[in-house]
Amino acid sequence: MTSTSTGFGFADWFTPLDLAEFRDGVLGREVLVTEPRADLAERLRDALGTQSVEDLFVKRVRQVSAWFPRLDGTISSAVIRPDSARTFYEAGTTLFYQDVADFAPLAREAAEAFGVSAKSAKCQLFCNRPGAVTSVHFDPIDVITVQLTGCKTWRVAPNRFAPAPLEGWAPNDPVPAVMRIYGEAEPPSEIPDDATEYRLEPGAILHVPRGYWHETSSDHDSISLHILLIPPLRLDFLLASLRNELLREPYWRESVYDLDGTQWLTAGQDAFDDAVARISIEDLVRSPVPESPVTPGTTFVRAGQCALHVDTADADTAGISLTAYGFRDTSTTTVRLDRGYLPACRWVSQLPTGAALDVADVLTAAPELSEAEVQQLLGVFELARLIRRIR
Repeated sequence: MTSTSTGFGFADWFTPLDLAEFRDGVLGREVLVTEPRADLAERLRDALGTQSVEDLFVKRVRQVSAWFPRLDGTISSAVIRPDSARTFYEAGTTLFYQDVADFAPLAREAAEAFGVSAKSAKCQLFCNRPGAVTSVHFDPIDVITVQLTGCKTWRVAPNRFAPAPLEGWAPNDPVPAVMRIYGEAEPPSEIPDDATEYRLEPGAILHVPRGYWHETSSDHDSISLHILLIPPLRLDFLLASLRNELLREPYWRESVYDLDGTQWLTAGQDAFDDAVARISIEDLVRSPVPESPVTPGTTFVRAGQCALHVDTADADTAGISLTAYGFRDTSTTTVRLDRGYLPACRWVSQLPTGAALDVADVLTAAPELSEAEVQQLLGVFELARLIRRIR
């Protein structure tokens, strides 16, 4: 069966909240559950081209897993061949469709709606059989699930053991070494007592924030859609910014084999402190560029998170690239200009982050240019975010 809808249409999923209210005030922060809506379930089944599990058996699938109980009572899973999925399902096994080719556009729609990169959104389906359970655990992702057919019961609780985890974990598993850094209490052996139970019927939505404990059970055949969102972390955002700043200095690009020594660390401490101090929030948030023209009195600073590269040069002209590095995206501006601009380009490019400059400074470094030419060049640099206006 093929899809009869062009997409998910997230605008009304979280009624009475609109999409922006959900994304900015709820996503990743608190549990949300909505009332069942048969019309929403039907719309999403159409978008997925999946009215029943039979429709999944004929789709192009890259990965499907079978979920089954072990002899010790725990739940396990294994990747199976897609062409064997029907056999497992008819034998009573729950199926987890993790990578369906037809769902790729819908995953991209989810990424755009919730503000994550294209690689950070997944669109997956659970096809539960009666008696299927998911043991208590938590995940390092945000989950938005919609019941498409049948019923499914969830139990969800806040995570006080390891809030905002970087890894998933289940009781009785070894605690990862990294989790021991921020795990605050003795690991629990079962879901906390303050867990809340939610019984989802077709069209009901449940948002489980990253790190929340959850377990599920099914007493009916059911299909549920899962939108998995890998959230951007403040930690990753700032580490990427710091890396971009450090990469400008040869010292930090050098090899080091004496990791057990302290001499190189002692020598680099001041350089590291200086690099951290140069990082400015103004270079990270990319505020709108002022509309007023550059004048001889306009003052700039060399911005961080941006680089200039001379791509080509001949006797008369040169091509340059100005790349602004961002956590979610990196943009590059290419410019073809007279070769006489190259000394000014190189001078501005080599300035340390945060160094102040104005038209007069550039004229001193490149006296062959006119005042009007420098103003025009600085305007190009500002639009590409190589420099940032301070007054």
